[in-house]
Amino acid sequence: MNEYQVGYQCEVLLMNQSVSLRVFGTSSKVITRPVSVARGQRLPLGELDAASLRDVSGVIGDYRISLEQGAVVPLTDTDGAYYIWDNDSPLHTPVFENEFQLEAATLNRPAVERIAGESYLVMQPEFHVRFNTATHSARLGEIRLVESERFITLKNGDSLIISDTQEVGAPVLYLQHKEDQVILRQETDLQLQGTDREYFFCESVSQRIPEQVNGVEVSSVTVLERFSSYFMQQVMSAPEQSIWVPVCAPVAWGWSIRVGRRFDQEWDILRRKLMLPTVGHEGWEMPTWRSNLVLSATEYF
Repeated sequence: MNEYQVGYQCEVLLMNQSVSLRVFGTSSKVITRPVSVARGQRLPLGELDAASLRDVSGVIGDYRISLEQGAVVPLTDTDGAYYIWDNDSPLHTPVFENEFQLEAATLNRPAVERIAGESYLVMQPEFHVRFNTATHSARLGEIRLVESERFITLKNGDSLIISDTQEVGAPVLYLQHKEDQVILRQETDLQLQGTDREYFFCESVSQRIPEQVNGVEVSSVTVLERFSSYFMQQVMSAPEQSIWVPVCAPVAWGWSIRVGRRFDQEWDILRRKLMLPTVGHEGWEMPTWRSNLVLSATEYF
């Protein structure tokens, strides 16, 4: 191969406990890094240029998250660094990595509960996970996205929208209520390298059931939702900035449910269909969104 050949290819080799990446382009460049480099760790470009890495699987420039947006940022030379997020990337070939196992996943039976004098429809997912920090100290968290349609039916036959994400055209960041500011849900404490722990992620989903709206009695509340739970890791071993990256494929789950009044006027579940948790078959994904559930909701949320 001569130095004027157009295009590039990546070749990853283990050599004396290091990884050598050779990028072929207008010139050949080699970078050698320790094998213990973690996904999500900020890595300097060094002699590499962004154009050489831009199309390499699993390599990005940054991952920025806020209540309104979650976005993968393309790699540019101006940042001077890159991140590896995917375990299938040709640049990520460690001998060992932190190990995440989803031991069990289920949905507890939905119920109508009285909380602080008001009625709520409540569903609780339960994810039992095991996390072994074999190579890096890290913490876990869940990013929860949702496609949502909630509405109220009044006794006079009118329907009022509680939330509707269809206009967004993609899943949005789940928020529990209007004051909720949490992006990473159920974030764990730092787990030190070389430890093995079990966690239960079981934050519930709820919808308030109003007795009446604008003086008209409520006859039913309907909720149709599909969730995607992304379990994420942030390594904490290095002082350099690190981003949140997935530790397994997203888990899909949801419910289609309607609550109405019984003959005694107490609230009860009239229709229930659950989508039990299912791990995605298309591999790991970085969660992205352009809005959140509160922005897709009305004053009845």
